[in-house]
Amino acid sequence: EPFTLLPASGFAASTRKLYGEWVKLVVCGGPARAGHNHEDRGSFVLEFAGETFAADPGGLNYADAAANTMKHAQNHNMLVPVVQPGGARPAPANPAPVAVVPDARGDTVSFGARLDPGTLWPDHYRVWTRRFDSPSPDEITVTDEFERVNGSGVEFRWHTPLPVTRRDDGRIVLQGTRGQAVLTPPEGTSVDIVPPRDLGCRRLSTIIFHHPAAHAVLVTEIRLETGRP
Repeated sequence: EPFTLLPASGFAASTRKLYGEWVKLVVCGGPARAGHNHEDRGSFVLEFAGETFAADPGGLNYADAAANTMKHAQNHNMLVPVVQPGGARPAPANPAPVAVVPDARGDTVSFGARLDPGTLWPDHYRVWTRRFDSPSPDEITVTDEFERVNGSGVEFRWHTPLPVTRRDDGRIVLQGTRGQAVLTPPEGTSVDIVPPRDLGCRRLSTIIFHHPAAHAVLVTEIRLETGRP
C-alpha cells in the first residue's frame, strides 16, 4: 500500500516510486506502557532503490553486554539532548507513559506526518515536535521544533550503512548502488561524521548535526537522486 497507519502500534509508512525505484519511509511512534521497547519514538527508517539510507541498528543477543545499549535513543535517528561530559545519559521515559502516534497522511505521490515525542522527555524538553513533509518521493524535509529544559545543545543523529561524504558546499551525500541521498544540514548546525563501526546487528556510520541553542526550529532537507554523481 502507498500509505499505512497503524494507530495501535504507532507506526506510519509510505511506499512510493521514484523513476522506477522504491522509496520507503517508516515513522516510529508507539503505544503507552509497552515495556519491551526501544527509545525510538520520533525515529524513522528510510530505504531507497533497495538499500537502507537511514537505519535502525536492530538488536543483539541478550547475552551480549552491549545489548541493552541498542535501545538507547542515541542509537536511533533521533534529536537527542546533549549534556556536559560525565553527566547522566539523556533518555525519555521508558515504558512510555503516553502513546505517541503520528498524525499522518499519504498517497502514491506525497506523504506527511507529525508527532510529539517530546512528551516522553519532561526532564529534557519543554517542547519537541517532529514533522515529515514529502510532497514528492524525491523530496523529504524533517523539521524539529524544540525547547530544551537543560543540557548544552541537541544532536540530530542519523545512522546509515552507506558511504558518507561531505561536499564543499556543506551538503552530505549518502551513496548507494543505484541512488544517492543529499542532505542539507539545518542552519546553524555543526556536522560530525562518525566512521563505520559495529552498531547493533549492522556496521553503521553516524552523521551528527549539532545545535547549541536552547530553542530552535531545525530543518533538514533530503533529496533522493537516482544514479551516481
